[in-house]
Amino acid sequence: MSDQYIFVNGVQIFKRTCTNGGENKWCYDQLLGGWTGATGLPGPTGPTGSTGVGFEGVEAFNPDNTPDYMVGQIVTLDGNTYLVNTNSPTGVPGRSPDYTLLAEKGATGIQGERGETGATGIQGESGETGATGIQGERGETGVTGIQGERGETGATGIQGVQGETGATGIQGVQGETGAPPVFKEKEEKQGPPVSKE
Repeated sequence: MSDQYIFVNGVQIFKRTCTNGGENKWCYDQLLGGWTGATGLPGPTGPTGSTGVGFEGVEAFNPDNTPDYMVGQIVTLDGNTYLVNTNSPTGVPGRSPDYTLLAEKGATGIQGERGETGATGIQGESGETGATGIQGERGETGVTGIQGERGETGATGIQGVQGETGATGIQGVQGETGAPPVFKEKEEKQGPPVSKE
């Protein structure tokens, strides 16, 4: 017979070997500290604790509202979420010990796929005509264009009705009297000299 101590479920047990019908079996004949009893029934439910501050009260940090912040108030700033741990906190979340960081701003996600083009909206009403703008400066004269081809001669128009005879003009001023005529004497024409023999 061999005696020794063992632990069962945290309880120290004296253990010895005994012979029963030619088979060796463990015989537990002494317990030091006793066996662990069965699990007892659950106790009665305790009173409900006070309601904690939920995320329904989250608001963006506003330095003008800090005098009204109480412990448990949750505020956000620059994408981060903070818990107020001091009534009427001072400073700015992220730099003041009056705020505890709850959640840090996450990294920018991957660009999503482009969605399908939406349906065309209903035509809106025409807006009022805007005021006339200021007259712009006159632009430079453009380059002279290429001379176009000469067009065909048009058909002769219908003979117009003869106009009425115009009124007689005013009598002109009488001209000055001309100079008297000059008479030139007639020269006699002489023949060749006649020879005397």
